[in-house]
Amino acid sequence: MEYTFNRSLMTPQEIDSELPEIRKLSDAGCKLRYHLAFPGREIAHSNPETAREAVNFYEHCLKSIARLGGNFATMHIGLGPYREEEIDYSTAVCNLNRLVSFGQDLGVELALENLRKGRLNPPKIFQDLINDSDAWATLDIGHALAWEKKAGRPGYALDYIRHTGPRIREAHVYEIEKRAPNNGSVYHAPPENLDIIQPLLDDLISSSACDYWLIELTDKKSLAHTLELLRNYLSTFPAFNAAV
Repeated sequence: MEYTFNRSLMTPQEIDSELPEIRKLSDAGCKLRYHLAFPGREIAHSNPETAREAVNFYEHCLKSIARLGGNFATMHIGLGPYREEEIDYSTAVCNLNRLVSFGQDLGVELALENLRKGRLNPPKIFQDLINDSDAWATLDIGHALAWEKKAGRPGYALDYIRHTGPRIREAHVYEIEKRAPNNGSVYHAPPENLDIIQPLLDDLISSSACDYWLIELTDKKSLAHTLELLRNYLSTFPAFNAAV
C-alpha cells in the first residue's frame, strides 16, 4: 500500500497532523510506502529561498516517514503551477541529491516520479536527472504514455525503461493520464485490456529493478478489473506466481 499525504499541505505541523492516522494503518499491519506530491513545494525552483524552504519541508517529511518505520518514498519535481523557466535542472540535481542522502541516513530510499509534462520529464532528461542525483525512479505508466501521445512517436514511453530501468524501483499502473473534455479535471484512465500497457509491463519485468506495482486508480470497479488483468498477466511468469 502507498500512502499519499494530503497534497495541499505546506508546513511541518500539517504533516505531523496526519501521522496519527498513518500510524493506525501501520499498527494494523499495512506495509506502507509513501507518496510526497506537494504542488506548493518545489525543490527545483530557480528562486533559492523557495527551493530551500521546499528542501526543508521534504526533509521533515522524510524524518516523519522514518519515525513511522517507512523505508521508501516517491516525490515529484515540477508538479506545481510554475512557469517552465522557473524550474532549474542544476538546482533539481543538487537538492534531490541532498534529499537522497538525507533519506539514506534515515533508512528511507527516495525515488523521483516521471510526470506527464514539464521540462525535466522527457525520458532522456529524466534519466539524466536520476543518474546525476543518485535517486531511484518511480515509473508512472500513465504519465509515460501521455508523453508518447504528445510526441506522436509509437514506443516513446518505453524509452523511460530503456534509459532508466536499473534505477526503477516502483511503477504506477493504469493506462493514461488525461484531461476530461472542455478543460475538465485530470484523471487516470483504466485499461480495458493490456494491449496498450503490456509492452511497458514486459520491459519492467525484463529490464528494470522494479519490484512494486501500484494500481493508481480510485474507482473500485476499475481497480478490481485492472487487478484481475495484472494477476492473469503475472501468472504467466513462474517467478511471480506466489505473489498474484
